[in-house]
Amino acid sequence: MSKIFLTLFFFLFTTLAQAQIEPPPAKSQMEQTQEQSNKEMIENMGPTYKGAFVKMMVTLLGLIVLIVISVWMLRRIAHGRMKQLNYGREIKILERRPLSAKSVLYLIEVGGKKVVVAESQVEVRAITNADHLNPDEE
Repeated sequence: MSKIFLTLFFFLFTTLAQAQIEPPPAKSQMEQTQEQSNKEMIENMGPTYKGAFVKMMVTLLGLIVLIVISVWMLRRIAHGRMKQLNYGREIKILERRPLSAKSVLYLIEVGGKKVVVAESQVEVRAITNADHLNPDEE
């Protein structure tokens, strides 16, 4: 069976190798004119890749600027809300710093005294007095 396939393959290979490929017939003047007009129409039609790339880059830059402005505004709003929540209260949260996904340090003021407090899933623990710190002086 494999000898038959090899013989058939060899026959087809030699036949194709001996076949002469004819050159395409010469194009008439009308076909050449039509081909040129088609090329011109394609060139004048629609946006180019360069234009599409520039448009994409401008859009991407605009999105990045929008994201940066949004983050900046959200931080300002959050900082303003923290001050608003602390206004006129005896217990004030002065600063909050996450240490990991499940633990946070707080600098709070209770009755004029500053205390550092650690919060985790298990407990809330006062770590130290921090009267020597003054976060309002920046």
